Amino acid sequence: LNDYTKAKQLTKLISDIETAKAALDSEKHSHQLDVDKLEFITEQIENCTVRAPAAGQVVYANESSRHGNNVIIEEGTTVRERQPVVKLPDPTQMQVECMVNEGNISSVEVGMSAKIRLDALPDVVLTGMVVSVNEYPEPTNFFTGNIKEYKTIVKIDGTPKGLRPGLTAEVRILVEEIKDALTVPVQCVFEHGGKIYAIPKP
Repeated sequence: LNDYTKAKQLTKLISDIETAKAALDSEKHSHQLDVDKLEFITEQIENCTVRAPAAGQVVYANESSRHGNNVIIEEGTTVRERQPVVKLPDPTQMQVECMVNEGNISSVEVGMSAKIRLDALPDVVLTGMVVSVNEYPEPTNFFTGNIKEYKTIVKIDGTPKGLRPGLTAEVRILVEEIKDALTVPVQCVFEHGGKIYAIPKP
């Protein structure tokens, strides 16, 4: 017993201790990895929490890409860095984004007044002012062809009732105003002998 069994038993117990120590170290390492992963996920959740700077209605920033494809923000959508995901419209600072053809863009300047009609409110005429005109045209796509258009922002005056984000609008920018001018239908005007005549309607 002293010469063989005791030595064999001691060797086995020492081996079991070393095995238990190795298993404990492995479990500690695995636990630390889980703790690190939990901290990372917790940090990501915190970073993904978007807090609005003010009260309002959150609107998904759905938009069209350069290739004419619609970018729909929804659960599971892949987004890039600095890509708009949501918008928080301010009902007191509404504006219209319109496109001006290159043939007319030279006549449009910041500060010009404009009239806006909304498809949702056909009987209401809103007033506004041009606040920005892009220096460069928007990227063309298959549908627009070679037609160059410049993005122009028109700020709407006041907060009309029924106004909400995403509505379709028609914008008329007042490039020039002539006071006390007589207007007649174009069908009444004709040229003869180098002079312009207007014939009254019967």
